[in-house]
Amino acid sequence: ALCSQLYRYFPNKEGVITGDSEDTMFGGNYLSAFLKKTEEIANEYALYYLDNYYGSGINKKTRHLCFANNDGAHPIPYGRKLIAENMAKKLTEAFGE
Repeated sequence: ALCSQLYRYFPNKEGVITGDSEDTMFGGNYLSAFLKKTEEIANEYALYYLDNYYGSGINKKTRHLCFANNDGAHPIPYGRKLIAENMAKKLTEAFGE
């Protein structure tokens, strides 16, 4: 399986959020372009694509539950739980128990 990237946000030193993966460019592209390319690569190599970006439930509305203060990249236990639940559900649906 190939897993997608996760939602991220970017706080400055004062903790003010200056952007997130929906509105910030990386290397000249928005994360949505990288998500699409990741899925294309999975398909090209006949790998199962697991969407944690949209499937995990981690997003702008839930980020305060999923990340520690001033760290918009590394999920805390609740965020990791959402990722694990999404992965378990999707892999079970695709491959059985």
